[in-house]
Amino acid sequence: MPRSYVNNAYNRRLGRVGMPLGSMPVSSPKTYVGNSYNQSVGREGLKHGTALISKSSSQSPSVKVDVDNVFNRALGRVGMPLGSMTVSSEKSSTKTGSPVKRKESYITINIRVLVKGYCERPICISEYPLLNRNLSR
Repeated sequence: MPRSYVNNAYNRRLGRVGMPLGSMPVSSPKTYVGNSYNQSVGREGLKHGTALISKSSSQSPSVKVDVDNVFNRALGRVGMPLGSMTVSSEKSSTKTGSPVKRKESYITINIRVLVKGYCERPICISEYPLLNRNLSR
């Protein structure tokens, strides 16, 4: 005897209880999801394959411009065409301001202490409270 659809709420709703398996398949239409890209090109919710986007599409901007971020704002090039205001990568002697001093983590400090101690002399852990604290677990 061929297998058939069981009697459950889903199959009752579709009207296929007792029918041979595979005789009444259910297919749901696949549609474009509602993400920012699909919304920007206007194809959110449309069936797959109905709104194809090509590289030469008139919906995409023809000229790419510099985005609005802190770096581009400081250089005054937000909205300018890409590549129109390049920044030299050479080191300049007219640079102002001091270099950024970052706080080192205790892990970095401990590694530096270990390497220095290993290269110079054997270290005594009691001399380094951070090492002593972390190794005493």
